[in-house]
Amino acid sequence: MQILLQKQNQRDGLQASAKEKLWLKMQIDQSRKELEKLSEKSELIQQIKIESLEYERDRLRKVQTAEFSSFPA
Repeated sequence: MQILLQKQNQRDGLQASAKEKLWLKMQIDQSRKELEKLSEKSELIQQIKIESLEYERDRLRKVQTAEFSSFPA
């Protein structure tokens, strides 16, 4: 009887261990997906910042060019 209980406990332990591993794998997969989304968002934000800075640079160049050309020679 004792041996049967030990074997049952081992099986239960293995099943629990397998469930825990599956749960952990699912959590890791979910975390990877979230990280990928955050990475994509970060890249988009960086691209928007770059484009914004380039736009501002070009705008300032036009202003400076206009101011420079308005001075008499």
